[in-house]
Amino acid sequence: MVTSRLVIEMNRSTDSHELFSDYTRQLPDSEKIVLLNEFYFPYRDSIVRAISAMDKPVAHLSIHSFTSVLNDIEREVDIGLLFDPSREKELEFCNTLQQSLQKLLPKFRIRFNEPYLGTDDGFTTTLRKKYPENEYLGIEIEVNQKFYGTIQLKEIVTSLSESLRIN
Repeated sequence: MVTSRLVIEMNRSTDSHELFSDYTRQLPDSEKIVLLNEFYFPYRDSIVRAISAMDKPVAHLSIHSFTSVLNDIEREVDIGLLFDPSREKELEFCNTLQQSLQKLLPKFRIRFNEPYLGTDDGFTTTLRKKYPENEYLGIEIEVNQKFYGTIQLKEIVTSLSESLRIN
């Protein structure tokens, strides 16, 4: 089931002020519960079931986009690899991924834990509390929205696919 973060933000905890958007924040609690039960919990539960059914360790890649400009400041990152730096396996995975991507996309700015911290409120952060490091790697890949509809986006997707085959 697909939904938009304009309805409910699947990557936020239930106690986050960003869980509901400007469009749904003012809904009555009864309608918010419907959104949680129809979209949020089924999505998250399906990921947990999939991870639980797999051989370990699991590398969970959560791919997002981010706005190029925030609060009138241009973000100086093209692709962000978000992870928990205290988790050695996540750092190692992202080092290898960054090196591979940088060879394939030499003009792109590929940064660690930008434009967000890999430890910010998110689904991967929640799952790290459920699974130990030897069972779960939670990696978020953030792609700058300035590439939407461009040939560079195809290059990014192709390079990610190729780099992940190497890992």
